[in-house]
Amino acid sequence: LFLDRLPVVAYIGAGGVPGAIRWIGRGVLELLGYAPEDFRKNPRLWSERLHPGDRARVLRLLRASVRDQERFSAEYRILNRAGATVWLRDESVHVKGADGSILFHQGLWLDISPLKRAEERFTSRSRELARARAELARLAAASSHELSAPVRQIVTMAGMIAPRAEPTERQLLERIAATAERLHRRIAAIGEYLAVDNAPAPSRPCDAGAALRAAVESVASEIKAAAASIEIETLPQVWIEPELLRKLFRCLLENALRRRGKRPLRVHVSSRRQNGDLRLVVEDNGEALSKGELEFRLFEAPDGGPARACDVGLALSRKIVEHAGGTLKVESEPGEGVAVRVSLPAGPVDAKPSKQH
Repeated sequence: LFLDRLPVVAYIGAGGVPGAIRWIGRGVLELLGYAPEDFRKNPRLWSERLHPGDRARVLRLLRASVRDQERFSAEYRILNRAGATVWLRDESVHVKGADGSILFHQGLWLDISPLKRAEERFTSRSRELARARAELARLAAASSHELSAPVRQIVTMAGMIAPRAEPTERQLLERIAATAERLHRRIAAIGEYLAVDNAPAPSRPCDAGAALRAAVESVASEIKAAAASIEIETLPQVWIEPELLRKLFRCLLENALRRRGKRPLRVHVSSRRQNGDLRLVVEDNGEALSKGELEFRLFEAPDGGPARACDVGLALSRKIVEHAGGTLKVESEPGEGVAVRVSLPAGPVDAKPSKQH
């Protein structure tokens, strides 16, 4: 038969007995080790060879298909003659009589075992990768602490020695202290970056307005020194761990403060719903980012120049958003400042309004 030459096994099932097979193609011998005659002798052979872990579910689906007279479609495991597991994709339709009753159903089995084995390998590798990333984050956190302590000591000792040093030596010590301070900030930022992978999943929606107000408070002295204004519209609840959202806002505020130009810095934060997600928009009138900076990557300096602290902040912002299942887009035009558009999943509850800052 033509069907016997296809990489599928065709069958015809009894209309009134779900699971009973009246006819089946010869390909079943290669697939399961049973000949078509075995199914004719025992019409219930198929249901008997269903994997114990799938039998109840598959028979329930089949009975519902017969009851509702709808197409049957399922993926399940079945045991071959040797007892080995074979994965099948089973698709069948009902053939009805003039009175609307089901005469029989005809369907096809497709062996999807190779696909399932590939999925299992992928899942196993994904778990291994997740464990490795978690271990790397723990190591980074420990290393960040171990490296930060001596760097802070360098800053402290340089500050203690500088007042008693000669002018030339004092300048050198001040440069050492400034360099060590930048290194300390970079180590801390890298530790935060790698720690995102270990951040817990949110258990409830997060008030974006509260997270932003906390971030503003954390950089209040910098905002005051820059005479900057922060305009906050009513913000919704979003589905992200609160500490991560506070870090995200802090990174974006610090980035805006670093790029402030000669005119007073103004930062505007707003939101809107788009395609089922919530979009947070942080806009400022600071200096525009170059094309290289718009392609921010951790450890890579923009435009071939020296790496700056904000490079880590932008990379951390993107990592936080992607960890939460969202997207981050940065737009910048000369004279127009920077707009960061963050799309995050909406929480399952209605948004709560945030107070103006």
